[in-house]
Amino acid sequence: MMAAAFVKKWGDRITMTTATTARTHRKTRTGRSRRARAMALLACSLLWAAAVLGCAGKATPPMAPVVNATAVAEPLPAPEPTQVCLLLPLSGPYAAYAQRILQGARLAVSHIAGAGVPVSLSTIDTTGEDWARSLATLPSAIRIVGGPMRPEALGEVLSAPGAFRRAHLAFMAELPAAVTTGQSGGAARAVAEGRDVWRFFTSAADNVDALLSGAEAVGARELGVLYPDESFGVRRSILFRQMASGRGLHVAAAQRYTPDDPQGAARSAMRLLQESGGQELGAVYIPDVWSQARQLIPNLLVLQRRRPLILGSALWAQTMDMRRPDDALLFSGSVFPGAWWSGSDSQPARALRQGMAASGARPGFWEALGFDFVRLACRMGDLPENFTPQDVTAALQNAARMDWAMAPLHWDAAGRAAQDLYLLTPTQTGAEPADMDALRQLLAVPDSPATPTTPARNQ
Repeated sequence: MMAAAFVKKWGDRITMTTATTARTHRKTRTGRSRRARAMALLACSLLWAAAVLGCAGKATPPMAPVVNATAVAEPLPAPEPTQVCLLLPLSGPYAAYAQRILQGARLAVSHIAGAGVPVSLSTIDTTGEDWARSLATLPSAIRIVGGPMRPEALGEVLSAPGAFRRAHLAFMAELPAAVTTGQSGGAARAVAEGRDVWRFFTSAADNVDALLSGAEAVGARELGVLYPDESFGVRRSILFRQMASGRGLHVAAAQRYTPDDPQGAARSAMRLLQESGGQELGAVYIPDVWSQARQLIPNLLVLQRRRPLILGSALWAQTMDMRRPDDALLFSGSVFPGAWWSGSDSQPARALRQGMAASGARPGFWEALGFDFVRLACRMGDLPENFTPQDVTAALQNAARMDWAMAPLHWDAAGRAAQDLYLLTPTQTGAEPADMDALRQLLAVPDSPATPTTPARNQ
């Protein structure tokens, strides 16, 4: 605006001066020429000044810079790695499982890094000296921790300084109702899942839920339980009856037996059917290892006109042995729950198998657990500095939408975990997903030729 006013003011003055001079002065041609040259010089000077002021006072669009097409762009800074920590007992009775979790976790780090996402994985040995101090001094950027595996380590985790600045996902089937805080034995502290710690593991309820779904799928309404007379068997028997009742199924009979006593097993099977009032059982739950189930099943099959669906234990996955000639016949009407199926076609399961194959090994549940934990932790993102339990649960629910290598976990609004297990059946080539339609047809046939005709004796 200054430049425009300047030109107007002095431009008008130049015009007026030129006009006046032309009217009043009629001098010689030489005089006129000198005056004309002077006025032209003045006009040029004024125009030059206006241009200078215009450049200073008006936002004139700049010329586009000349860019060298061959220049290399400034590289972007590398993304900050996602930081994850594992609390594992790397020595002692749990060490073999811990090492397998760690192997799966390391494969996940390599797999994710291959997609351009850096991950930093640290490990604390919970059987080492002063490991709780190592946990307390973790960098503040580490807010998601996998573990511990042992209930006795949970008290030290929750009493460590800054414990609630991190979300702990315990590798435990169930959490203790309370823990003792402090290494020297302090006050008892109640533990709540979804508030103090979250679970990343298969629960007993997950196993029973899968088995009851199988019983429903073949139309079994009257159920029996044949369980070992020891702590594990008793607890599973109670849970099975409670959950069956909640689903409208009827447990008509339950009998215990002494493990490794074939004669006693035969008598227990007979008492089981007597207790049911002569009503045939559609399914029988045996919460025991493979070898014990092998002794019990023939006794159940010979005592009923229709064979019941045998509901096995997840322990079968670790001890299954189909080398005996009659095993395929004996276990053809059996199912058991599992968190890992080696034939899964999910992309993460394929990646895990490929990673393990490079070292000449095959993955199992424990490797899949570590593999999926790291993947889930990366998908949870950065928790807020002062996160709440609700923040953690929401992050878990969102991250759980991923594809899984193992059977998928999910969390409810209260932060309680559940896992949708595979229902598997034993075959000569390993465990395969159960074909429930085929099982329904098999179990519906009276006096099936697949049914052994004599009870087992000292097998």
